[in-house]
Amino acid sequence: MDVFDPDALTRDAFLGGKLHLWQPRKGYRAGVDPVLLAATVPAQAGQRVLELGCGVGAVSLCLGARVPGLQLTGVEIQP
Repeated sequence: MDVFDPDALTRDAFLGGKLHLWQPRKGYRAGVDPVLLAATVPAQAGQRVLELGCGVGAVSLCLGARVPGLQLTGVEIQP
């Protein structure tokens, strides 16, 4: 199955629709965990945030939606 096949993906809303992620129907899917983790980060506009092992970047994307003006960098070893 091609992971970029539109039938293999779902478009999921986070943060009350402020953020949407395309996710595979099968395999790992971001849920409430990245939303909760992003909510615990005391970042402020103008700061830089590095997320190591970011996966698809759901935590950073949630954090960026909550705190505009951040410089976000994510690093992931998995393809």
